[in-house]
Amino acid sequence: AVVVDLGGASILCDGESMVLDAGMGFATYMWTTGSAMQMDTVTAADLGVGTSNVGVMVTDANGCMGEDSIDVSVSAPVTTSIMGNDELCAYEIGDLDAGPGFASYEWSNSSMSQLIKVYPTDLTVGTNTMMVTVTDNLGCEGVSSFDIELHPEVIVTLPSDTMIWKDSTL
Repeated sequence: AVVVDLGGASILCDGESMVLDAGMGFATYMWTTGSAMQMDTVTAADLGVGTSNVGVMVTDANGCMGEDSIDVSVSAPVTTSIMGNDELCAYEIGDLDAGPGFASYEWSNSSMSQLIKVYPTDLTVGTNTMMVTVTDNLGCEGVSSFDIELHPEVIVTLPSDTMIWKDSTL
């Protein structure tokens, strides 16, 4: 019997590719992708989002055949948009939301949830960029950034108290 082993199911994220190897020593190779080589490179773009079955049929020098196939799951591009306060005064606390539906979240301030609080003590006066990396259920990642402008503390200095008597002027 001719044995071919492509391995177990695989996952590709947007923009990725993988090389499938049917093994050395066969006289012919015929992949479902149309390739006739020992190795075949499949890309997320070629397969499209979803699960595709990629297979190969091989023939040895005696004319005996063997075959194998694997499922390759392709994730849609992982994108998110951060929503929240893009301007804060020195006394305000802001909220940022990376959007629902992801398996995990990792913010540039080490927070690990969809919704986070932004404290002025964690920022510097001026423009600050917050980043989040989100991961989908297939393990594919997307990154988004968000600028927050922290305004300086306003300090008001009043002159010392002055006493004015009735019917007098300054």
